[in-house]
Amino acid sequence: MKKILPSAIWRVKYTHMAAQGIISSGAGTLENGDFLLVEFVPVDAPKLLRKKQVWLINPLSGHGFYYPLVLSNLTRRYCAPDESSVETVRRAIHEGLPKAAFEQLKSITGISGDFLASVVGIPSRTLARRTTFKPDETGAILRVAAAFQKTLEVFEDLKKARTWFKSGKRALGGASPLEFCDTEPGAAEVVNLLGRIEHGVFS
Repeated sequence: MKKILPSAIWRVKYTHMAAQGIISSGAGTLENGDFLLVEFVPVDAPKLLRKKQVWLINPLSGHGFYYPLVLSNLTRRYCAPDESSVETVRRAIHEGLPKAAFEQLKSITGISGDFLASVVGIPSRTLARRTTFKPDETGAILRVAAAFQKTLEVFEDLKKARTWFKSGKRALGGASPLEFCDTEPGAAEVVNLLGRIEHGVFS
């Protein structure tokens, strides 16, 4: 399997057999427990999600597909995109994400737990005793996760995505995309900004 990106992170575009090969062959070493970005293929998703260092991306995904993939990555359980995707997401919010989902988001973004907690509006003491998040907390975690998922799918490179997400932007009044994700309108503006970048309008 050809290495596409430098350093420890590769974007892998694969068929079913290729996916089997790269996961089982131990090709390359992921430094510091970092993530391997793998392009989504439905038949392989359930198996790949059992690998802690795999994060699924789909640069061509539409809005209806978006949140099920985010949920899959956060919970490590495959959430198939279908006609009931919106209901699936609503149900997940009402049921609440597990504490492990916050840890997943912290790991993929490379953000400290305290900073991420402040963005999603969960006090550190509350975070420490949570095992399952309340609906409003779950919605806030999904808001940040969805914005970072879009960032990954635009840049297709984990290091570049992390740097962009945490760096101040003129288009956001000097704030970082992460900071803007503390509200729903702010997160929507981050996604709009990524859309402009995706279409060659750099900001």
